[in-house]
Amino acid sequence: MFSVEQLSDKILTTFCRLNRLFLYSAIILIIWADSEVKAQSNNVNLDSLFRVIATNNPDAQMAVLVPVWEQRAEFSVAQSESIMRAIEGLYNRTGETSSKILYYRAKALSSYYRNQLSEAFHACEKVMELPIHTAQDSLSLIQTLFVRGIAYHARGELGNAAKDFNTALRLAHGRRAWDKSKQLNTLIAKLYLFGGLIDIQRNDLPAAEQKFTDTRLIFRKLNDKIGVALADAYTGNLYIKQKNYVRAEALLRSSLNTFLKAQAYHQTARVYSYFGHMEMERGTVDDALLWYNKCIQIDSSNHKLISLQDHYLDVARALLENSNYEAAKQYINEAKQVASATDNQYALMLAYDMEAELYYATGNFRKAYESQQIGNTHRDKVYDEQLLTEIAKSKTESAQAKETDSLRIVSITKQNEAAAEKALNERLSLYLRLLVVAAVIISILLVGLVKTNKKLKQKNIELNNKNTRLDQALIDLELTQKQYAQSEKLAALGKLSGGIAHEILNPMNYINNGTQQLEKGIKRLIAANEEYRRMLSQFIPEKDTAHHSREQEYASLQAEVYMFLDIIKSGVNKILGIVESIRQLKPPEFKSADIHNTIENALHMLSAQYEDIEVERRYEKKCPQVMADHLQLERVFTNIIGNAFQAIRIAKRMHGKITITTDFFSLEKENDKLFVRVEIQDNGIGMTDKVKQQIYEPFFTTKEAGSGMGLGLYITKQILDLHQAKIDIISEQNVGTNFIIALPVSGLN
Repeated sequence: MFSVEQLSDKILTTFCRLNRLFLYSAIILIIWADSEVKAQSNNVNLDSLFRVIATNNPDAQMAVLVPVWEQRAEFSVAQSESIMRAIEGLYNRTGETSSKILYYRAKALSSYYRNQLSEAFHACEKVMELPIHTAQDSLSLIQTLFVRGIAYHARGELGNAAKDFNTALRLAHGRRAWDKSKQLNTLIAKLYLFGGLIDIQRNDLPAAEQKFTDTRLIFRKLNDKIGVALADAYTGNLYIKQKNYVRAEALLRSSLNTFLKAQAYHQTARVYSYFGHMEMERGTVDDALLWYNKCIQIDSSNHKLISLQDHYLDVARALLENSNYEAAKQYINEAKQVASATDNQYALMLAYDMEAELYYATGNFRKAYESQQIGNTHRDKVYDEQLLTEIAKSKTESAQAKETDSLRIVSITKQNEAAAEKALNERLSLYLRLLVVAAVIISILLVGLVKTNKKLKQKNIELNNKNTRLDQALIDLELTQKQYAQSEKLAALGKLSGGIAHEILNPMNYINNGTQQLEKGIKRLIAANEEYRRMLSQFIPEKDTAHHSREQEYASLQAEVYMFLDIIKSGVNKILGIVESIRQLKPPEFKSADIHNTIENALHMLSAQYEDIEVERRYEKKCPQVMADHLQLERVFTNIIGNAFQAIRIAKRMHGKITITTDFFSLEKENDKLFVRVEIQDNGIGMTDKVKQQIYEPFFTTKEAGSGMGLGLYITKQILDLHQAKIDIISEQNVGTNFIIALPVSGLN
């Protein structure tokens, strides 16, 4: 038995050859029977389908098939090829300008999806050359401008792409006053989406975020889950650039689940690449390589060359970070080959720039210079402002002329449509009898087909669910392996540091005890010497200058001895503090812990030193307990709150205040992944951006010499990583600092 898609493909192939009324009826009704297409389009209604069948008109059939094909082509190019062949067959039989515009509009999008950018531009130019006569033609113009814009974007010509998107948006909003179709609204959402991508490349992040928000609102009104997931994925990438990793990961996880369920593999690869970008920003290059290699596997199997060149460049960048120059060179060459095949000047510019960087790193300055010169050649093509201005001017004038024509013909088109509808209704009664006969025959076929299709879809759903669970399990396994390896390293480090600490502490105790005894002995020796000098002074004349000189030298020597004793004691205490910090690096012992009690214990330890600073508690009473090592969490809060106290002291605030807030939240609708959030806010001295980037490094401190070892926040970060917790910092110099911690309630996965 065949599925609906397989059977429709076979009928369409035959239809292109035979061109009979029954086959026209079969293809239209099979498309209508496919619930997926029915759910995605409110433009294909039953009345229009019956009219297409009744007229046996290739132009009318073209008007129905092209929008249906466009809705399917983005996510299942292979399955939509049969409909594209039907469109080509209809084009060979039509002579109407509107049908030619529809054909070239579909041809441009089909060429883009097959990575044939030159053919896509050629088809777009064909549309631009043809005159606009109907409202359908004006919609095709908007669609063509969008396709040409994404083709320009794929080739790296951001200026031309932005101008086409803006022109298309202006036309679309003008048409939106009377056209409320899903097709137009979906097109507007996509224009916002790609416009946001260009804003990110231009580093205009607020404008990009606004466009993604508008995209999400439109797709939600259309109940388009894939569209909402796309907007979430692009917004997650924007948050990565803003270093807001907690919000970025939440959005990317949500969109990834949607794409996996829908088997949208190309979009899944896009999300994987964003995960890779986030790991690169965090400095975990090996994890980034895992994500990028997944992208290459998916897009290689689907022949997505435009995306593939970006993945090759991402892998090359990660390998350069790891100083793996040989492997990086191979991926740069792969990226250049793909970019040359797609004529992407922007990607070629990036590839040659990266190649020059590689040659500089390996000391081959001659080749580095040559690669840089080639990269500059492609850069000139990408950023040739004069050429872009001339092209934009001519294209804008053409678009404005077409816009004027499209607005002028709207009223005429509506009158023509009304007259055509009247004539069509008269012809409908003539063909209705033929339609009934064809419908009866097809209904018999569809009864068995629908039953079989239901079984197949149920099996597909079960298989998709298994694949989704398997993909998620693989991701969780990789994370678990990473966590296990880190725990093993920390266990080994704890064992090693314990042994080292024991070996250091024994001689340090000898030194400490010896220093104390030495200090006591020196005090006794000085006391005895003072008694001896007192007795001796009775026999020395007061005017003996040599005696007074020796007395001064003795006093200076005594002060110097005490100074050296203080230096020794300070050094011993600093070594003991470092050893104690190292001993605290051990695997956590997970138990149920009350977050409020843990915070209060930390405050109690610090209260004696900072009684004059106000602490405001904003605790969520219903906050759940967490699975954690409460002693290690107590160490985390002691370090952060202690730093807050010291920051307030340094700022010399008249009214120093720390606010501690707790609550809880969930990242999933099922509420099976809860997090407890702790926010610690102070009005202290604050931090600069440079300090924020270094605070988790060991032995980094901004305190005065001898006031701290720079291990507090380093240990804090290690403990939170072991608990799979996230920490974020919001700080402004001379205003204050917020530490925000998100701790999973269920502990480690």
